[in-house]
Amino acid sequence: RGFVRYSKLLADGSSFVVTPSIGYDTSSSVTRFGPIPTTSAADAWRYGLRGAYRRRVGKRTTLSVGLDMLGTATSSRRSGSLDIPPREGDIFVFGRPPGEDVNADQWHNHILDVAPYVFAEIALGKLTLQPGLRIDGVLIEGSALKPAIVGIALIGISRLDWGVDPRLSMAYKPHKRLTLTAAVGIYHQAPEPSELSAVFGN
Repeated sequence: RGFVRYSKLLADGSSFVVTPSIGYDTSSSVTRFGPIPTTSAADAWRYGLRGAYRRRVGKRTTLSVGLDMLGTATSSRRSGSLDIPPREGDIFVFGRPPGEDVNADQWHNHILDVAPYVFAEIALGKLTLQPGLRIDGVLIEGSALKPAIVGIALIGISRLDWGVDPRLSMAYKPHKRLTLTAAVGIYHQAPEPSELSAVFGN
């Protein structure tokens, strides 16, 4: 991973931070259980940008607004059993041998998550409240919507998903050496590229 961080403290006490990043991942695995091994591999470029602005808006309140962006361009390959390793949502018994159905796929995905957010820090003596809201827009692009058929051109996939995530955290400090915290919220996450195969699915 490569990161660059720029931060600045303004004259009125507010501050902002911008952090772009880029990185490269590669992974591969082989599962040998039964006569035909299952192999999977992926190569991915990951890029991101995080920006945040923080300012005191009252005697006891500080407001933060920002933007999170994370993109992943992945090339994936898989061959072997349809159910080893088990996919998300599969009913699977540990130690069960793989079925006789095998297949292979090679696919490409681009996933871009852009999320503006806002949260406040409200100090009430020993209690600090932090209500917030995050809105995720996730663009999912893929090289194939359906498994390949000889003689027919591939049809790609492109869709935009949204998630609205309210959150609240609380911190209570009854003693200088003890802090009690609690948090609740709604969270969304984009699917993993390995779950976007038109052949193997999820």
